[in-house]
Amino acid sequence: MEAYILIIDDDQAISQGIATLLEQRNFPAKYTNCGRKALAMLENPPLPRLIVLDVMMPDLDGFTLCRAIRQHLVHIPILMLSARDETSDKILGLDTGADEYMTKPFDPDELVARIRAMLRLAERATPNASANAVYQCGALRMIQASYTVEVADRSIQLTPREWTLLLTLAKAPGSVFGRETLLRQVWGTSFVGETRVIDVLVQRLRAKIEDDATSPQYIATVRGFGYRLVLPE
Repeated sequence: MEAYILIIDDDQAISQGIATLLEQRNFPAKYTNCGRKALAMLENPPLPRLIVLDVMMPDLDGFTLCRAIRQHLVHIPILMLSARDETSDKILGLDTGADEYMTKPFDPDELVARIRAMLRLAERATPNASANAVYQCGALRMIQASYTVEVADRSIQLTPREWTLLLTLAKAPGSVFGRETLLRQVWGTSFVGETRVIDVLVQRLRAKIEDDATSPQYIATVRGFGYRLVLPE
């Protein structure tokens, strides 16, 4: 089957409506109203190219489901869709592994635009002749074709957002980047003013590349401003 987008929402009208919308925009789509069924679907190919995930579901809430998906599938973009619009909810969604967070009710055109942007970002990781760049930054070796970073004899798979953040810092090691600047680099205008989401993404990245995320060697905090990449001697 052609690569598809998976919608997981317990509201039949919403999940079916999103699937119809995406089909109209030439995106093949499947949907399920059950979190556990979604996990079963993700155990076998073909896998979706993107997941639209509701938060409030009866069997498995979206936060729990997102964590479960991320344990095995790092590369598939996840857009969390929820009526919960507090900043704390958005941060929790991103902390569990989502790449985007949109609130209900939503504008259909904006949803499609977000999905297109996420797919463009994810597809940059597809190996091809123009995507073979390798960035060496101190002990960090970053391979663009697979969105992986090699450090201390480990090969670590990053999500597209984690990759974009690390690459932004790595292109100017030692330079200090403000949270607003990083927010624009990683998410564009999706989270204007909500700089705490950068802190969440940094925590996720540190958990992957640092030996001790509580005492980071590579990504240093510049208190009250932002972050910089440090090259340990």
